[in-house]
Amino acid sequence: MTDRSPPVEPGPRAGPPLVLLHGLGGSAADWTEVAGAAAARAPALALNLPGHGGRTAQIRPLTIADLTADVVERLAEHQLGRVHLLGHSLGGVIALDFAIQYPKRCGALVLVATTPEAATVEERAASARLGPVLAAAIARAWVERPDKTPALGAITTATLIVVGEQDRPAFQRGAELLHGWMPNSRLVRIAGAGHHPQHDQPEAFTATLLAFLQEVDGQSIDDWRR
Repeated sequence: MTDRSPPVEPGPRAGPPLVLLHGLGGSAADWTEVAGAAAARAPALALNLPGHGGRTAQIRPLTIADLTADVVERLAEHQLGRVHLLGHSLGGVIALDFAIQYPKRCGALVLVATTPEAATVEERAASARLGPVLAAAIARAWVERPDKTPALGAITTATLIVVGEQDRPAFQRGAELLHGWMPNSRLVRIAGAGHHPQHDQPEAFTATLLAFLQEVDGQSIDDWRR
């Protein structure tokens, strides 16, 4: 399955294209409605991560850095330079790594149901019990993700942090850490949503996203504050 880019009505571009990254076990199709709504302001492109959406994954275990490099390659294929980047769960960790490595290419950042922390001992143990599911190379990247907390303070990109009010404690803590350390961040909790607020409460999620993009597209980083 190829990446998904909804049709865009002709007209002036309001801001950089929006690139959307799904979580572990998802695909570009997860963002069909969100990308369609966002395409009214500028192009929107949902990428399939390796091993997802029909893409073949490498046999060797992949790291977060590998997945970030894959995103960079996909952006080059689509001839995209500076973008707004949205990531959910694992996709959020990749988006965060992209913002750290390529700050000038990240116009704005949207982190959904994700965490900057490394996996806990308990999380690793629980993941190990899943057996063959974690044999996939990309799943290792999630379980062995590095701690990005020390780098958060240096990320000046305008950032929207979204977490469902009913999501697990680890992701509630992750949202708080992201917001607490990132100087130009805003935290929004979606009522009635769990780990997938874009599916649990699609109207509230999409409205929150579009309002954020409209705001950052119309202001400089010096004017945008939490």
